[in-house]
Amino acid sequence: MRFLLSLTLPLFLFLTPSCSLDSETNSPAYKFVTVSGEPTTLNASDVIQVASFEECTGKCEKDPVCVMAYQANSSDPCYLFAWNSIQEVTRNESGGVGTVAFKVFTDQPSCELNSPFLLNGKVYPINPNDTTNYLWKIDTSEGGWKITYIDNRIVDSFTCANFTFNRPYEDGCNPECNITMVQVWAKPGPITIMYGKNDTVETWTDCLNMCYNEWPCNSVHYDVSTKFCFRFKVGMVTFIERMTASDGNHMAIKLPMNDKNCKMTTDQLLDNQYYLVAPAMYYPQKRMYFRVQTTPKYYLIKTYLDKDSTYQGTTLQGCPYMSMASGYWNELSKEVFCYRHSKQPGITQTEAKELCHLQDMELLTDKYTGAVSSGQKGEWYIMEMSILQTDLTTPVRTGFGFPGMNPVKSWYGLEKVGDKWTWSMPEFRVFKDEDMPIPWAVGTGGSGDTCAYLHWGTGADEYAGYDFIAAPCNSTDVDGFSCGSWQQEYMDIKQYKDVTAEFGYEQDCCGFSDAEWKELKASPY
Repeated sequence: MRFLLSLTLPLFLFLTPSCSLDSETNSPAYKFVTVSGEPTTLNASDVIQVASFEECTGKCEKDPVCVMAYQANSSDPCYLFAWNSIQEVTRNESGGVGTVAFKVFTDQPSCELNSPFLLNGKVYPINPNDTTNYLWKIDTSEGGWKITYIDNRIVDSFTCANFTFNRPYEDGCNPECNITMVQVWAKPGPITIMYGKNDTVETWTDCLNMCYNEWPCNSVHYDVSTKFCFRFKVGMVTFIERMTASDGNHMAIKLPMNDKNCKMTTDQLLDNQYYLVAPAMYYPQKRMYFRVQTTPKYYLIKTYLDKDSTYQGTTLQGCPYMSMASGYWNELSKEVFCYRHSKQPGITQTEAKELCHLQDMELLTDKYTGAVSSGQKGEWYIMEMSILQTDLTTPVRTGFGFPGMNPVKSWYGLEKVGDKWTWSMPEFRVFKDEDMPIPWAVGTGGSGDTCAYLHWGTGADEYAGYDFIAAPCNSTDVDGFSCGSWQQEYMDIKQYKDVTAEFGYEQDCCGFSDAEWKELKASPY
């Protein structure tokens, strides 16, 4: 991945001369010293498919700003690292895996390169005619090699390093850097709610700055091919799908800094860290915070509310943002659980289960027959399992569930184990199956049908308004999936008060002080 390195250089034909040519001319050229090792991060690289490691180094050789190439094995992609994009390589004996080629500029013959000499304290130029600017230095360390970058140009100083990958920044803990933008090669992933602002802009830098300067923006996506710059509000993006530079998708996440995380690397900022929404960003609900995690396939943004906050007009607290609660009015106990219906046409049960797990949820268990409705129309003390959200008309809220659809098919947490159908979280069930049988669709279920989806609406069971249809777990004839979990206070996450303590900032809840809110919560509604 390239981060804001713009060079105007003459075209060079980088050659790796043969031994005889080196010995005859004795002139320096760009060559590669190959070692067994692995970069400490791949996030800042360009990724290309190659047939061999020789082709990988050849690509780096032809790129004037490439300083290093890496491949884990012969079947893996080639990773190319530009100037000022990688700082450390771990040798295989210290836990690394793969092969690294350092670009060096030397007059030593290619077949007689003195690796210990060339990789310990030597400085190399991007431009052979400029030994002052755009230099890199390679040093040998106990566990591998370190790369530092030298640039003596007189230029305007960058604030917050222009949000480049190589954190921590020298000024990263200064007040003007208390909000940063973390850039990644990625695009919005499953169940993204396309609610925000979209403009056409010429460059990714323009798009990035738009998000930085707009208070409502929490994350931003730029499509190089269309030049669309879409800025998302908090809670609209949960899954950010990791891509490569060649895919032409940029994303950035806006993160507030504190005295601790301003000293972190970029990878650390994305590795299971918690952030406050306000005052850095617009907050649709007060007392909001979010968690950023990294998996091999996704960056995750999980958004939460303080357990004592109301949400979207409901009085059942304690559920993650963009999920709903089902339980007794104002009852903060395990009688309450959280659920989220998500539209994702064509998803398999296995894929749906994975997305639930990544949200710290399970595929949803039916609370009792008849619990799923088309809206919040239950008795006064019950929040029903609303699937359509027909009474919620704003763009944010209609992103929840299956607005305007009839019928609906959604994967649920009902699987056949042996000869028995079992629920993913049986503790959610109010009644035993023998006391209130599962409403199966007539004639459903074949020998290979070991998963089940909920079928709501037209043609479904008249009493419940829905039924369940057994299907193969790899079936794609569905509209989405439904997840459920306990409330946040029973989940293994930091609570709001823990996050505010790290930031030294606390927002009052809903216009009341904490003491007033506790008193209000204790009184009947």
